[in-house]
Amino acid sequence: MFEGFQYISEHGILRRHDYRDYHKSKGSCDLGPEGTGRRAAIRDIGYVEHDGRVNDELKELLNRQPISIGMRTTGMLQMYSGGIMTESFLHCSSTNNEVNHGVLLIGYGTSDPHDKDTRGCRDYWIIRNSWGGNWGEHGMFKLCADGLGSQETPMGTCLVNKYSVWPTMDKSDIEE
Repeated sequence: MFEGFQYISEHGILRRHDYRDYHKSKGSCDLGPEGTGRRAAIRDIGYVEHDGRVNDELKELLNRQPISIGMRTTGMLQMYSGGIMTESFLHCSSTNNEVNHGVLLIGYGTSDPHDKDTRGCRDYWIIRNSWGGNWGEHGMFKLCADGLGSQETPMGTCLVNKYSVWPTMDKSDIEE
């Protein structure tokens, strides 16, 4: 995860409307010469990586900003359409595996004990995925946050507590 933040810090990133239409081809990223209106809007963002965060630490960080996290995905995540995903359904939390997907942790919640979609999970994370707004709940999903440190979920469900990275810059550093 930190490699993306490192790249942006060194090379910058464009505003969304400055990107060209995508056409599948091999090549390299070209920001274009200065003065073409295609210069980086964000650069030198700074970042913090802190691995192995407990849930209370992640919640405290989330009260300030979203957090980039790594997780382990399996084919079962593609089937998500609502409710809270659990280890018993996804089978993704073994520490013999490594994370294979970057997502954005954007919130957390506590389930209603009378709701049948909780699948026995009390606390959950709200995560924004990169698979588009037609997937999941408008591009987001809920993942069980119970059991961190247990034999079943030693690094959280799908290893979500294993790696976390967030920028240290503030909004005033972004060019308009």
